[in-house]
Order: sequence, then C-alpha cells, then structure tokens
Amino acid sequence: MTHVDELFHPQDFQDCFAVGYIREQQHPALPLRIFTYTEKAVYDRHWTPATLACRGLIVDMRGNVIARPFPKFFNHGEAADPYVHISGCDTVHDKLDGSLGIAFHDPEVPGARFIATRGSFASDQAKVANRLLRDKYPDWQWDEEFTPLFEIVYPANRIVLNYDGLEDLVLIGAVDIATGEIYDASDAWYIVDWTGPRAETLDIVQLDRANKEGVVVLHFLSNTLEKYKQEDYLALHKLVTNLNARTIYGAMTDGAYTDEIAAPFPDEFHQWIKDVAIELTTQFDLRMNKVQVTYEAVVRYLDRRWPGWGRREFASEVNQNYPGLRGELFLTLDGGRAKLQDTVWRKLRPSADWRP
Repeated sequence: MTHVDELFHPQDFQDCFAVGYIREQQHPALPLRIFTYTEKAVYDRHWTPATLACRGLIVDMRGNVIARPFPKFFNHGEAADPYVHISGCDTVHDKLDGSLGIAFHDPEVPGARFIATRGSFASDQAKVANRLLRDKYPDWQWDEEFTPLFEIVYPANRIVLNYDGLEDLVLIGAVDIATGEIYDASDAWYIVDWTGPRAETLDIVQLDRANKEGVVVLHFLSNTLEKYKQEDYLALHKLVTNLNARTIYGAMTDGAYTDEIAAPFPDEFHQWIKDVAIELTTQFDLRMNKVQVTYEAVVRYLDRRWPGWGRREFASEVNQNYPGLRGELFLTLDGGRAKLQDTVWRKLRPSADWRP
C-alpha cells in the first residue's frame, strides 16, 4: 500500500497541521482519518505539497492511503496556482455544481464501500451519497488501487444550478493512489467500472453554456487540473448568496474570523472578502487612533488653559472644535473602552451596494 509519507514530506504536513492549514476528522466507526486543507490555507494561499494533497485524503491509523482525491486545483489565471503548466494534450469536461464525493473501501471488511466529502465522513452530503451508493449501485466494486471521485447532486444540495430533480452520483474522475495520475470522467468510467452518470466531456473550453458552472481542464503532461467558471454562474452565485460588504460586516460583528466568513463561498470571492475585511479593520483602527490623538490634544489644551478643568470645559472645547467626535471623546473621558469600540464599529457599517 502507498504510505502518506510518499505523497509529501512528513515535516511539511506536521508544520501545516500545527498552525491550522490542515485539519483532521476521525471516522465515527472505522479506524480511518480524513485530512483536508482549511479556509486559513486558502486565505493565506499557503500551498505546499501537503496542503495541496489534503483535499479529502483518507488514511488508516498506520498512515496507509485509503483514498487519494484530486489535489487542490485552481481557477484559470489564478495567481495562487503554483503548479499548472498548460500543454497541448488536454481534455475538457463539465464542472458540476454539487459536492465532491470521495469513494473508499473499508480496509478491514472486503467489499464494504463508502463515500466521504472533502472534509467529512458524516456530512449531510456524505449521508446522501452513501444512501445512493447502497440503493442505486449495491453491487458496484472497483480496483482498490484507484480512488473514484464524484459530484454529489441532489435537489436539497442545490447551490446555484437547477438539475431538474437529479439525485445521483456523477462520476468526475479517478486517481491512481500509488502514482497520483489523474483520469477524467471519459477514462475513469471504465477504469473503475462505473455504470452511472458521468461528467460530460467537451471538445473545447466553452463558457457560454446555459445552466452550467464552467469546465475543468486536465493537462496530461503536467498531470494537473484547472477550472474555468462562467461569468453568468458567478453573477448568479452572488445573487443567491447575497454576498456584499454588509454581510461581511455583520459576520465580523458577531465575532467570525475572515476565513470562516469566506468558507461557504467559491474561491473566486475569497480575496474580495479578505479585502473588505482588511478595509473595515483599517478604517476601525484609523478611527480609534483619531479619537485617541484628539482626546490627548484636548486634554493638553485644557490642562494649559483651565487647570482643574471638568466636564463643562471639556464639552465646550469638544463642541466647538471636534463636534464630529463628541460621542467617542466623552466615552474616552469616561473610560468606556468597550462601548467606545462598539460605537466606532457601528459607524463603519457599509452599504449593501458594496459588492464584488
């Protein structure tokens, strides 16, 4: 069997795991673990062999690889993409709008088969996928040297596109566990003996198809994948998810970290979300600093002009020269730091028209 240390250097994995770029989930019943990169890795663009490989990587307790999904791949032209090399020997297939399903065998029970999602053995999507596997494909088996990969599609899991009630496992490819060689759906279906639906293979990168998310290109020479998303899909996704600066502001107000806010959205929007969060934080810091500098200037002036001054003198100076900061300056005078921060933050509430 292939050991996980053959996929990347153990120190790379340990370093990434320690700082939160990779997370782990234990199987609820089987002696298996699944590893996936985190939103923090996406945000920091921390792509190493370990974070790229951990996209639903399943291993047993001895570190043997049970399932090896597609490595992390990127949008066409994305600056974060360190590995794609365009070649002339490519295939193009439809990119479906669902959830990644990773098929694996129980290493201790011959013939037992399951499907996990990118980071979970027991997500809602995984539960539906395993039900479909049992009900629709009860006799399907495949060579354990390969990992079949699916798009889990069903109405309740609809993100943007409408597949007219389709509820199925759509084969999108397979990976040779030992070598990492990627097969698209046009080859994977016979390698893993799949009889169900599979992703459509296209002749060209066509980005004007109705009710489609986009395409994925497999570059044979570099054994890499690259995705292209249609502009109409991205626009519709923004409408469906109602992504705007006020959404981000509200989540930050509730204490959410930026990578947590970005998690439900496609990668295309992560940088914009990060930029909005940085802008709001910067505005907050600038306002807080302005209040503090102004307060210290008022105090110095009053100490010179009216030694032993009180609230009346303070109000007179502030009303005359700094009326726009009156509330914040009195909160500073009274030592209400928490209330001051809340007041400053509320003043920064952005327009809902601030969109990607």
